[in-house]
Amino acid sequence: MKAGSMNISTAKRCAISAIIVLSTFFIACRSNADSYKEMDLTFTGAQGAMISGTLTVPDSAKPGDKIPLLLMISDGGGVDRNGNLPPRIQSNLYRDIAHEAAGNGIASYRFDMRNVAQATSKGMSWNATANYIAFDNYVDDAVSAYKMLIERSELDPGRFAIFGHGMGALYALCAAEQLTQNGQSVSALVLAAGSGKTYEQLINASLVKELVGNGKETETYRIFAKKNHDVLNAIRKNGQVPANIFLGLVSLYPPYMGKYIQGALEQDPTKLAHSYSGPVLLLAGANDMNYPPNDNCTLLDKALSERKGDDHTYYVSPDTSHFFKKSSAASPSGFSGPVQPDVLSKLDQWLSLKWKLNK
Repeated sequence: MKAGSMNISTAKRCAISAIIVLSTFFIACRSNADSYKEMDLTFTGAQGAMISGTLTVPDSAKPGDKIPLLLMISDGGGVDRNGNLPPRIQSNLYRDIAHEAAGNGIASYRFDMRNVAQATSKGMSWNATANYIAFDNYVDDAVSAYKMLIERSELDPGRFAIFGHGMGALYALCAAEQLTQNGQSVSALVLAAGSGKTYEQLINASLVKELVGNGKETETYRIFAKKNHDVLNAIRKNGQVPANIFLGLVSLYPPYMGKYIQGALEQDPTKLAHSYSGPVLLLAGANDMNYPPNDNCTLLDKALSERKGDDHTYYVSPDTSHFFKKSSAASPSGFSGPVQPDVLSKLDQWLSLKWKLNK
């Protein structure tokens, strides 16, 4: 046979082989996609708010099984249960993690965070909105979700972890503390793309990023820093954003954010992390533009390492964004695409080890 030629019989065999390979591939993908069942569950959150979410349960579970559970707490800013903030952010981070976890025998629950848009749609005033999105309500919502879930007979209260992403990592730490004080158990925490900085430190860091050039403080920065300090002190005292706020800080302090900021200012993530006694997985993206791990997640890493009998793992995924997607020069924010495989693998391996899951 001449180079580059092929007889009909050989061509048919190759085509059939290709079809078999492709069919096997698509069947495997379909099997993974169908390895779970999902149902909408609503619970009553803080101040009587009805909070909707999705419970994902692995198909592999048999009647009478007690399934381990991951309660997922979203990032701030109105990100929904799946990890999206249309039209700008379409990450599906939490949905994809939930589906991957189900394939590994782990159930999960992800829910829509209360936000300003919901308050606006309900015709709330600024004062009512401020009360609706108060910091403590986010923590209480997570606690309420926990209490709703442990009542379900198919879920294992002894293998119940909380996964918090971004600001959700802080809510997770606060919820774990509250539950522990009430005699309830959170068997593990996964803090993903979180920060060990206080809210005040985060605000100051944003000012430094915008106003400090070449590592040297400018007079403009010093003016902004002083004005910002005064605003935070006022909010700390009465939970209200001052009416005569410095013009250059208006974008940082919408009028409805007073109660939220007041509550956030009371929290120290490093102290909360140090006081939690269970195992913790810290996940970070090396290219996280929201909370660069070198001066955010490392603070949590240090606090955890100083615990008596510490049990924590810190993993930084290379070329990875805040949303744990591939980050590149062309797409530094990394909102879209699949979740980085190494992140999913680390999460699966760590939970399997802590919960002694059979693979």
